[in-house]
Amino acid sequence: MAPGPWTAVGAGPGGGAWARPPLRSLLFVPGTRTDWLPKARAAGADAVILDLEDAVPWEGKASARDQVAEAIEEEARAQAAEAGREARAQAAVAGDARARAAMAGEKARAQAGAWAEEAAERRGPGAGSVPVRASAPAGAPAPAPARAGAGDAALAPADAGDWAPAPAAGPGPWRTRLFVRVNPLDGWAAAGELRAVARPGLSGIVLPKVTGADDIRFADRLLGWCEREHGLPPGALALVPLLETARALRDAHGCAAAAARVAYLGAVTGAGGDVERAVGYRWSPQGAETHALRSRVLLDVRAAGSPHPVAGLWTRIGELDGLRAFAEQNRALGYTGMMAIHPSHVAVINEVFSPRPAELDRAARLIAAVAEARARGAGAVVFEGEMVDEAMAATARLMLEHHAARDSPLP
Repeated sequence: MAPGPWTAVGAGPGGGAWARPPLRSLLFVPGTRTDWLPKARAAGADAVILDLEDAVPWEGKASARDQVAEAIEEEARAQAAEAGREARAQAAVAGDARARAAMAGEKARAQAGAWAEEAAERRGPGAGSVPVRASAPAGAPAPAPARAGAGDAALAPADAGDWAPAPAAGPGPWRTRLFVRVNPLDGWAAAGELRAVARPGLSGIVLPKVTGADDIRFADRLLGWCEREHGLPPGALALVPLLETARALRDAHGCAAAAARVAYLGAVTGAGGDVERAVGYRWSPQGAETHALRSRVLLDVRAAGSPHPVAGLWTRIGELDGLRAFAEQNRALGYTGMMAIHPSHVAVINEVFSPRPAELDRAARLIAAVAEARARGAGAVVFEGEMVDEAMAATARLMLEHHAARDSPLP
């Protein structure tokens, strides 16, 4: 099974590094409107970011924090219920397998008895008690010899299909991950807000107005305390820093490497926002003025080993063609997803950042072709008119792994 979002794969500062799933779409929802969560999920967003920062006026922040904390508790209960259903389904599968095994054993014993009676009749009266191996009727499978101490359960079934492995319980349905954008960690109120929402049911924290790696290390330490408070494994909560200052953008590599829990980091270059003000560019739909910035930040994030960089934002709600072009540009650069501000953007973003069925089929064929070539002792092979080798096969495997990891279940 592909690694799930809570699978530890290594250690790092402040906690373990985690194999988190790629997220194509991360949809912002105001923290005051948690009642919009069903609509956000119905839109197909891979993640929802409940916003306690810019989307909430100062006088409403305490109330919004309480609403968001309640929504996270509800998500934790839903996850627990889903885990219970999954456990019961697995238990039912195991019980069904045991029942089918018992039925197969009864069938095998009955068949063996019938064959013994037939053999006795062929021997005739007075043949004595010398055991004679009974022959199975034409076309019938013979019972397997019993192992010492195995008892009747060691008999093979008359129908091999009865012993076919029961289908394993697959991953549960995809659940939209919940993130919270907190306010900048510049005081006790912000620290208290973080503590209120960093709990079971939450996938991660979005940290705004980051000025450098020190901000990330501080947030990482606070999140570690929250994890211990709630009995969560170290590193379970992801940290998504928003590089909204020139200093942070200049040190994107240091920010990405500051803590093992950092994920989904990238250049978020929305029109008229913090980044435009900090850098001084003039936004255009074509994105030429931010192309170099997005490329450099992406390279820094990749070099730091931070998983699944995401870009954003497209603020023109009705211009879906422009959104598609911008998303395709980010995908071509190497980003794996985008943040979104409206449910109507989710379907376009998901489509752009998802491999098409033909791409998946070709990846599987390429992997098989390279494997066959290597089995013959060849390092490279012509595949559908192109020269490919293990490097291309590794890229194809990564595509398939990311596609499978997106459907990994929540705990």
